Amino acid sequence: MDVDDDVTPDELVGVVAAMARWGEDLFHPVEVELRFRLTDPLAVTVTAWGGADAGVPGSVLWPLSRDLLLDGLERAAGDGDVRIAPYRVPGRDRLVIVDLRSAPGEPQIVLAHDALSLFLDRTERMLPEREGRLEGLIDRALRELAPGDDT
Repeated sequence: MDVDDDVTPDELVGVVAAMARWGEDLFHPVEVELRFRLTDPLAVTVTAWGGADAGVPGSVLWPLSRDLLLDGLERAAGDGDVRIAPYRVPGRDRLVIVDLRSAPGEPQIVLAHDALSLFLDRTERMLPEREGRLEGLIDRALRELAPGDDT
């Protein structure tokens, strides 16, 4: 996974090689960008590029739940339009399959388990180190709205 070092300390961007298909099409290689922002700590934005050969209309972007991605690393997760599950091919690396049922063409993306796990571990380290991580982010946002008011 390539990590972009030119982003702010409140953002993490990684690019991973993946496979994707739209509808009944065959799988094609694509690049997938994973983007996490502390301003939206519950989501990871997934953008896929593949070009005409992959049947990808330019770039396609989906905001996904960070917790759903974490759950999907170890077990089938999701019960609506987004479903994520680990998959193992005997003798090969572990994979994670992301099914996006509400998107045009109902794409399916296959990511390397280790690359997704590494990215999500890095997002976890970005979160404030205190009990109630979400509360820490809320406190931080409130401080930014009212600087100098430490009540």
